[in-house]
Amino acid sequence: MLPQFMQNDFRALFISYRDACRIADQMLFSLGLPGVIQHAARSSPVGKLLPDALYVHVSALSFVDPLLRLYEECASRTVGRMNETTLIKFHISEPKISYLEYPTFDAHPHPALKTSMQIDLRDFLKLCTDLPVPGLAAGGAILVFLGGVQPLTIGILGEYIGRIFEEVQGRPLFIVSETVGISTDLAAPPPYSPEPAESHPSSISLAHDAISLRR
Repeated sequence: MLPQFMQNDFRALFISYRDACRIADQMLFSLGLPGVIQHAARSSPVGKLLPDALYVHVSALSFVDPLLRLYEECASRTVGRMNETTLIKFHISEPKISYLEYPTFDAHPHPALKTSMQIDLRDFLKLCTDLPVPGLAAGGAILVFLGGVQPLTIGILGEYIGRIFEEVQGRPLFIVSETVGISTDLAAPPPYSPEPAESHPSSISLAHDAISLRR
């Protein structure tokens, strides 16, 4: 059951509750007719009108045409509105509404846009866009550079490890497939055999010789 104040409003403004619902349905379905939103936006007493859109501050939303308020309610009630919305953009050329956040709108003559959310009323798809963070591009470039240097370093290291693996196999560095001007019938050098050591007289034989000489 509706509150008493709403029942009083219906009695004062409409013939009956059913008549109020009929008028509301007509207004709601008229939003899909071509040219209705364009006419309401161009005749709005508040906001900034550009060739493709009408920008209205969120605090002045209650002063726009009732059709535009109903239009915005369809988007905000179905998808939602950002809590920090500063401006509402009514697209004229296509059925879309954008919510824009300008943190320094009231303090700066040229405020910077921080976040935007666009809602397509044909399928209620939501597109959120955040402005790039300062330094994000430089950080991304550094990550891409390091991501390229890393596999290059791994490839060089793998090349060295492969060379080491080939060396430890003990394979010849090259194989002679053909010789020109070199005889291949040379006899192999004899195997090395150490010469026998010369025999030296022992100390006993030397002493015997010395005694024989004294005699």
